[in-house]
Amino acid sequence: MTGSREKAVITGWDTVRKGEAATGGVLAAMVSDSEHRVVWVSLFDPAEYDAAVVEVPDNLVDIPAGGEAHQAWADRWALFVAAEIERRTVRT
Repeated sequence: MTGSREKAVITGWDTVRKGEAATGGVLAAMVSDSEHRVVWVSLFDPAEYDAAVVEVPDNLVDIPAGGEAHQAWADRWALFVAAEIERRTVRT
């Protein structure tokens, strides 16, 4: 999670270039504003060398500060990212 799109893009592409992307070949990056809200998400695909902006589901926009609520959010986030990676890495 970063505070700027530029930092998210740099971090994402650095990870892809180093070969540290997820097993499916995609790494997710997100930007959070000062109100702990997700304002931008991108997935990086080294196979096509492209970054795709992703619409954030309503239940992931607000990031709880901590505790069980934050853990529940993190679990939903992980499921969302896994589903996006799966959807975007299916190649024919």
